[in-house]
Amino acid sequence: MQQWYQCPRCGAQVAFGARFCGNCGIQLNGPTQQQPQPPPHYQQQVGKPKYETLGNTEPVCPYCAKPLDKMPGRKTKCPFCANYMYVRTRPADKKRVVVTEQDAAKINEQWMVETGTYEAHLETKAEFEAEKAALARKFGREPSDNDVMWSLRNKHSLEQAKQGDWGLYRNTRFSMAEQLRRDGRQRPALNMYLEVSYLDANGPRNLGGMSNHATLKEYPPFSRDDAFQAPGIIGQITRLVNGLDMSQTDLKEAFMTITNRLHTNMKLPVSPEQGWQDLVSELPKISEGKT
Repeated sequence: MQQWYQCPRCGAQVAFGARFCGNCGIQLNGPTQQQPQPPPHYQQQVGKPKYETLGNTEPVCPYCAKPLDKMPGRKTKCPFCANYMYVRTRPADKKRVVVTEQDAAKINEQWMVETGTYEAHLETKAEFEAEKAALARKFGREPSDNDVMWSLRNKHSLEQAKQGDWGLYRNTRFSMAEQLRRDGRQRPALNMYLEVSYLDANGPRNLGGMSNHATLKEYPPFSRDDAFQAPGIIGQITRLVNGLDMSQTDLKEAFMTITNRLHTNMKLPVSPEQGWQDLVSELPKISEGKT
């Protein structure tokens, strides 16, 4: 009987032994063997998580308690107190709620506990704080959390490329695409998703610094046997293309510009044209020209 566990990034159901999540495309190492230590606002009850109930299920500002015209769909300013309100889904009851910035962070932690990634979160927290301090010294001001995460992901991608860990490199680039999308930077986000799609077409692997030529010949850094197009990435590309009102011709031009550079610099085995065919075969119908 097939056994399943949750993807540590998006929470989708993943079969044991799967190398990638079929929804978001992250490379997998199987379920965690140990449960992470829970955050302070998490309680354990009969072996089942019990989370602090946070946020408003009704359209009410979580800061000033003034009623809103409608439930916000995303981060937005309260028209009365001008504080930023956040929208999250609670893991306990899967209800959408409007919350303060502090409670949004708590719900994020609850989801980390729910999906088994809280331990990894704790391990990276010290690295995050150290990078934040380094950027503050460098620029003479405290950086935003987004700036810190972008800097760390850039560093990680360079280290992963140096080690030949192209599967991990691909995952980091995916995280950077997600960050750009959340920040509302649609075109840069699309470009990064296209890069990830092309990497997926090449079947990235992790070498862990391995440099023995005989071994590399048997186990190359990229293999079409491992190639696939993740539905989650296809979905994001489709939404961004529609939002940017791009034609298929526009999309192909963007794809080729990005992938020709990657193909040359990284010496990837799959041609940009083949990568485009892999991508477009999975995309919904996009018009050839703008309407």
